[in-house]
Amino acid sequence: MMINTMPENNYIFTNKAKCQDCYRCVRVCPVKAVGVKDGQAYVDEKRCIFCGKCIVECPQQAKYYRKDTNKVKELIAADYDVVAAVAPSFAGLLDRKMVKRFPSAMRLLGFSLVVEVAEGARYVTDETLKIAGKGRGNISTSCPAVVEYAEKYRPDLLETLIPVPSPMIAQAKLIKRRRGPDSKTVFIGPCVAKKREADFPEHEGLIDAVLTFEELFNWLKESEIELSNLEESGFDWAKYTGGESFCLSGGLEEAAGVCGSSGGPGAQILCMSSYERMLEAFNIVDEGAGNLIVEPLICSMGCINGPGINSEINVLRRRLNVQAYSKEKKETGEPIVEEQIQLVTSFRDKSGNFLREFEEEQIRDVMNQTGKYTKEDELNCGACGYLSCRDKAKAVLSGMAEIKMCIPYMRRFAERKADEIIDKTPNGIIVLDRSLQIISVNESFMRMFMCTGSSVGKHLSTIMDPDLFEKVVSGASELIEERMNFAKYSLSTEAKIFKMSENSIAGIFVDITKVETDKKQLDTLRGETLKKAEELLEHQVKTAQFLAKILGEGTAKSEALLDNLMKLTEDDTRKGSSNKSKWLWDIYTSK
Repeated sequence: MMINTMPENNYIFTNKAKCQDCYRCVRVCPVKAVGVKDGQAYVDEKRCIFCGKCIVECPQQAKYYRKDTNKVKELIAADYDVVAAVAPSFAGLLDRKMVKRFPSAMRLLGFSLVVEVAEGARYVTDETLKIAGKGRGNISTSCPAVVEYAEKYRPDLLETLIPVPSPMIAQAKLIKRRRGPDSKTVFIGPCVAKKREADFPEHEGLIDAVLTFEELFNWLKESEIELSNLEESGFDWAKYTGGESFCLSGGLEEAAGVCGSSGGPGAQILCMSSYERMLEAFNIVDEGAGNLIVEPLICSMGCINGPGINSEINVLRRRLNVQAYSKEKKETGEPIVEEQIQLVTSFRDKSGNFLREFEEEQIRDVMNQTGKYTKEDELNCGACGYLSCRDKAKAVLSGMAEIKMCIPYMRRFAERKADEIIDKTPNGIIVLDRSLQIISVNESFMRMFMCTGSSVGKHLSTIMDPDLFEKVVSGASELIEERMNFAKYSLSTEAKIFKMSENSIAGIFVDITKVETDKKQLDTLRGETLKKAEELLEHQVKTAQFLAKILGEGTAKSEALLDNLMKLTEDDTRKGSSNKSKWLWDIYTSK
């Protein structure tokens, strides 16, 4: 049974108007937490590790994360003691002069205190080296995306996670301790996963908001604050900690050297970045690696390449900038005086039911729907975003993918539809090569020209005069539109002949035989109607003439009668009535 849900994500969202069915986000998501429903991508929070790779890689910029700038503005406007805790990677985004102006810009925004999370990194390093490799874990937990991955996809490795929180949490505890519980801490860094980490119940009351560097620099631009126009100033609590390079791959190892310890006897720190290297390191830990301490960062090159950074500075230049800043601070800064703070955390299994397996029959059924009946049919092209056809079938069963995401299947489907349209169209279609040998004909063409499929391979002249087709082949005309009559087939057509490619010619014939026949019948009817109308008109003229003659004769007689009546009136008086009867008889019988 396939699940068909679209869970909401409180941290990473999709702009549906921009999402264009490219499946890029599915392809780049390391844990395939991006689902597709009705052609729209979404991020499933239960599966997501919040690495933000889908945001960075989306070509349409349809993925975006939760913005918290307004929340920070409200805290400052409410006159809280708002402390900015800045991640070490900030130095990678600025040149040397701008680094010293950065704290001034933060204070202009309204922060009452500006501190470096490098200090929290130092405390995390100390605690990690105390307990790692001594039966209490081997995997560093400073990267929240790494922790999310282990909790959701490798719960078997939870016991190997070092139970120490991230530098962000350590710094927040220092701030609360020094500034009081009413102070507000805003973490500023390159990471989307930090927004998620800050909301964990075990960290309640420590982090009040999380901004990415992208959000911060947009805020500075909106406020028209230019670093180049500001005076230099330093961070608060500006001591050298050794954690200034913690954002780089190998940062833990460098900080460990500053701490003067490397863990238990014979302990070795293995540093790596990127999801793929993390998996390889996990396999080493899973096999049992003695006192090995693994420091994985999910982003390639470390936190200086996080999804919350929108910078044109080359990532290698960012690394050099951080190293230069760390070196300068080591040479000029004072070492910290460590305080005692409680740094301990725990982890839990979050795998839920989305890792469930499916029966082979279910998988085969989905694959069969896309025409994959044998092993050879499984192209494993990756166009859908999944590494194999089987993985994609499982995603369909989980409700994370759709059948139509299979590009080869959809192409074949479109081709079949196109062939079906050509076969079913009432217009005759013929395709020829340059030598006018028949390549294909559809059913309507065979019906119209009384031929069969055996015509394929024969010359066009076996069916019709090829003269017009030859003109197109020769280049004399690119398109011919002409009415063509074929007495042999009792057929009249409207024909379009054109070149499909350098090596093929097509002809489309629209049967207008019935139209021509109907026209002839209509013309005959019109002629007969006109003749009848002329006869009727002639008859009406003759009738009118006859009536006019009758009316003329009647009028003459009426005038004679009137004259006689007038005479009668006059004579009646003069002669008397004795002659009246005779006179009336004369009138009556007069002509």
